[in-house]
Amino acid sequence: MAARRVTYRLPLWKRAVPRYPLYLEGRPQNRVLLCQFWMKLIKDKTFELPNDRVHFEVHPQMSILDVKQYLEKIYNVDVLKVRTYRRTEYTINKDSFDVKETDKGKIPAAKVACVQLGGAHRLTFPNLFGEKLLSTTPEEDATKLEELQEKLNVAKNWERPGIPPWFS
Repeated sequence: MAARRVTYRLPLWKRAVPRYPLYLEGRPQNRVLLCQFWMKLIKDKTFELPNDRVHFEVHPQMSILDVKQYLEKIYNVDVLKVRTYRRTEYTINKDSFDVKETDKGKIPAAKVACVQLGGAHRLTFPNLFGEKLLSTTPEEDATKLEELQEKLNVAKNWERPGIPPWFS
């Protein structure tokens, strides 16, 4: 019995958008039920944007007119101006990411659209996690410091567990 052949599937963001069929006289009108593009709302962490400016990560084949029509026709949002640019791929040297070692710190290239909303449309990002309380008591700080010193001691003497530090 032969092994079943598995076809390789491209992720959506790498797929090319098929050409829209041309309308010819006498044929029924072409209709698009589901849009083949996608847009992802992103928040710029480097600086605070005004309420009428929004950044989207968009499909690589979307043009400025596609972004404008997408927002106006699907979401009924007035758009004054759209600007697009390609964000290059870059690497961050931090160990705080919870991903595989091969992908750690890699931020892939993407196309970003900067949109200025018109009319009375405004966007404010909600505060999902609330304010984090950083105020702690001195007793809590002392216990945390003791725990950290104990972990540091264990990490320093990893090759001789159970042997006191004065015995060397």
